[in-house]
Amino acid sequence: MGGVVGRLFREYRGDPVLAVLCVACVSLTMTPMIARGLLQAAGREAAGRVPGERASVQWDAREYEASLSWGLRPRPLMMLILGRDHSANYCL
Repeated sequence: MGGVVGRLFREYRGDPVLAVLCVACVSLTMTPMIARGLLQAAGREAAGRVPGERASVQWDAREYEASLSWGLRPRPLMMLILGRDHSANYCL
């Protein structure tokens, strides 16, 4: 960036990169654990409240696990995509 805006943001150029790295770390570690805990808790609480609700929660849990295992299966590809996205964010 040039001009006044570029001069203002020059000294803070590392902050967005650090913020993106922190968000990526949280989204790749904490979010799956929290979602798993919520799905398990919902599955326990859904017993007998509404007909079919327990089956719906169990279906959600199965689909979540399937999508998570699909996303983590090609680890080199996912790391390549992650690196590409971080590089693009750094360039911005």
